[in-house]
Amino acid sequence: MIQKIAAADLNHLLVKSAHVIRTQGAEIQELKQHLADKNRLDHAEKIASIAVDRGIMSEDNATEYASKLAESDRDLSMVEDFVSRNSGAGLPLGNEMSKTASDDPMADGETAEGRFSNFILTL
Repeated sequence: MIQKIAAADLNHLLVKSAHVIRTQGAEIQELKQHLADKNRLDHAEKIASIAVDRGIMSEDNATEYASKLAESDRDLSMVEDFVSRNSGAGLPLGNEMSKTASDDPMADGETAEGRFSNFILTL
């Protein structure tokens, strides 16, 4: 048997349904953002791990670097590509490039390659 619904009841039902759908949509967007943030942090931690494995940074700095990298708007794929291609001793810059890397004198034990790597990693 078909039940008749009054127009006022139907209107109330539609308003209530729209509210539920909007609430669920907002919750879905929030969950998607949390998932994207988590995936970005995981990618940044992977990059930091590669940097540690390559000797570009110490393990002590890796967690902080990963957090800052995840919070930034940098292209993580580009940073990962740079870190993956970097050798353990820093970028293979020639002497001519080392001379132009910086005009100020190097600190004790600092190299132009190391300074450039640190510059790229902190962008």
